[in-house]
Amino acid sequence: MGKLVIEINTDNAAFEENPTEITDILKTIGNWIDGFGETEGIARDSNGNTVGFYKLEP
Repeated sequence: MGKLVIEINTDNAAFEENPTEITDILKTIGNWIDGFGETEGIARDSNGNTVGFYKLEP
């Protein structure tokens, strides 16, 4: 296996309002990888805004 690249921009209201926002996003990314085999995708906050991406590289 290679590496997992994750970039999350935390400069929006969702991160100020919810102290577990980053944890929630990381859990969602883990679910997409483990549950659906999605090796890359967009990271979204709890408001549905795009805040970054993830990519599992070989």
